[in-house]
Amino acid sequence: MKRLYLLLTVLLAQPAFAERIKDIANIDGIRPNQLVGYGVVVGLDNTGDTSALTAQGLSNLMGNLGLKPGQNVSSKNAASVMATAVMPAFAKPGQSLDVTVSALGATFAEARERAYGNVQRIEFQDAHYRTDIALRAGRA
Repeated sequence: MKRLYLLLTVLLAQPAFAERIKDIANIDGIRPNQLVGYGVVVGLDNTGDTSALTAQGLSNLMGNLGLKPGQNVSSKNAASVMATAVMPAFAKPGQSLDVTVSALGATFAEARERAYGNVQRIEFQDAHYRTDIALRAGRA
C-alpha cells in the first residue's frame, strides 16, 4: 500500500513555478537612483578650461582644505567634470552601469577630448569605454 501511495504521489505531482514579486509588480517607493558627481580634475598640463565654474570649484576645494584663495583663482591645468548615472532599484554587485561624463570646452572637439580623457580616470573592474558617441554627435 505504501508503494502504491508513493507511486501515485510521484505521478500526480505538479511542477511548482514561482515568480519574484519585484518582477511582476510595481512597488510604491521603489525607483532607480540617479547618481551625480561633480569634480575638478587637475594635472592636465595646460589643457584645462578657464571657465568660471572651474574657478569656483577650485576656490571651494581650497576653502574646504582650510586655505584662503585669492579673488582670481584660475588654472589652465584644471577642468570641471560631471559624471552621471542611473542605478536600477534592485542593482546587484557586478551589474553593468551606464555612466555619462561631461566636460566644458571652448569648442566641441575640446570638450569631447576632455570628457574622454577624464573617462579614463574613472576606474571600474572590467570597465568598457565607448568612444564613438561624441564622434557621431559631432558629425550631425
